[in-house]
Amino acid sequence: MPVEIRSEEAVAVVDPSLGGSLVAFTIGHRQITRRSIGVTDPREASMFTMSPWANRIERGKFATASDIHSIPRNTDEPHPMHGHGWLAEWAVEDSAADSVTLRYEHSADSWAWPYRVMMRYGIEPDRLIVDLEVENLGTDSMPTSVGFHPYFERPARLSATVDGRWLTDESLIPTLWEEADSFRLTDLDGIEADNTYTGWDGRAHIERDGTRIEMVSDLKRLHLHAPRWGHFFALEPVSAAPDAANHPERGLVILEPGERLQHWMRLVAEV
Repeated sequence: MPVEIRSEEAVAVVDPSLGGSLVAFTIGHRQITRRSIGVTDPREASMFTMSPWANRIERGKFATASDIHSIPRNTDEPHPMHGHGWLAEWAVEDSAADSVTLRYEHSADSWAWPYRVMMRYGIEPDRLIVDLEVENLGTDSMPTSVGFHPYFERPARLSATVDGRWLTDESLIPTLWEEADSFRLTDLDGIEADNTYTGWDGRAHIERDGTRIEMVSDLKRLHLHAPRWGHFFALEPVSAAPDAANHPERGLVILEPGERLQHWMRLVAEV
């Protein structure tokens, strides 16, 4: 059952059964993220989180020092995407009027490492705060990358400082890094993209329909998903570019047994 949290006019709705997704974030009558109450696919939600890998692993194949791993695909795409939790039901660990904490635990299977994810949504009068923590519950080192996957509606304009982007092949796996200009009130209605940008300073600004949204995160890579056919876009703070399991230099973190990886994001709105 969806859980509503609120602070004055700010309201967020979270659905633990839909991958722990955010399905609405409004302030007064203004929609801040894409409104999606009643959807059955997390890709139609307002936001979900990604762990223990962000974005894609090419054909689900990668090697560690001790083994070669094969992860089955979890969508109609050829590459497994976004980890496990976004497609699973989460348990409600704790809830209050202005916050809810969710828990997801995964036993070792084709993904050889058991792990736990804790996710906390908190709301204040002008912002939504999301905290994410991944803990390696196994006895071996676990390759890890994480991210936040919020969706917004177009038309919109984006400002964000970056220094480059990963170009992808036709299956959206990065193949080449190139320098890229920063976004300066860039009209996203005219952009088709599915790229990870580097050199991000952790701040982005979205302007649309009289609302100004500031996204802030301690993550330092920014993935822009803006499909040609959609009236939406996703702006994703991530710890690594896609396929980091095969290319650790793209931001892969090795999480030791018992170690935890913690990151956060907040959305601040002026309406």
